[in-house]
Amino acid sequence: MNLLPFVFVLLLLFSSISYTLLQSTLQNTEVRRAAGELFKEHSIGAYNEKMQEIYDHHHVSGDERPNKRERESGKIGIFSLIDADSKKQQLTETLLTRLIELLYQNQNFYQEALLNNPAAVTQLLDELKVALDNGRKEKVITTNPKSLAHAQLETLASQELYSKMLAEAETQNLLDYVISSRTGQQINLWNAQRKLLEAIFGDAETANEIVNYRRKAYNEIRNSDDKNSLRKKYTEDFERAYQTKLPYNFPKEEFNFNVTGTRPPS
Repeated sequence: MNLLPFVFVLLLLFSSISYTLLQSTLQNTEVRRAAGELFKEHSIGAYNEKMQEIYDHHHVSGDERPNKRERESGKIGIFSLIDADSKKQQLTETLLTRLIELLYQNQNFYQEALLNNPAAVTQLLDELKVALDNGRKEKVITTNPKSLAHAQLETLASQELYSKMLAEAETQNLLDYVISSRTGQQINLWNAQRKLLEAIFGDAETANEIVNYRRKAYNEIRNSDDKNSLRKKYTEDFERAYQTKLPYNFPKEEFNFNVTGTRPPS
């Protein structure tokens, strides 16, 4: 019996099946590649759209020039993360880490981020340092605090966490506690918000004491005929009462107790 025709038919059949499988594999690979590119473009586009929305609608003042009020700002100078000496960089990183925990510890997105990566905040701050440097070089991040919404972080996880801190926690917005100009300035404790005071002093009780002290002092100064003298007196009293309560490892020269004419946060 001649087996050659039978073998020839089998070879043709095998070749046909192999070609079909190969073609299918190539098509599926191409589909996956195209889908991946589409998803990537959509994700980046959606993120950039969200960042632009934050930039356009956040209520921080749009004035890009440091003003007199900023010189006594009760906020964290965000560029101290990269521009200051090592002691101030460390202080800034510590304050931001504490503040982020205080602001977002009860938010689902924050809890999920820490569940996925316990070092999520450390990673976010490391990536933010690079983003600040790049953003300033490209003139995307300016002295206007709103421009911090344009910071482009390296990983998607950090990017999403940062975005949610700015966009989904409207009553606890990180931008309300930082300033993007004048890295050399001190944090003025008369104008610092309660949560930042808690991050600085390490406990809510001291923060509440300061809020009550400032309220009393402000009311007395407002009703005084000699406001300048009374402000000077309260500045000295304020510093005397609370400077020693600053954490021992915090450089005291990075804070001031100047009583200004502005109403302190409640």
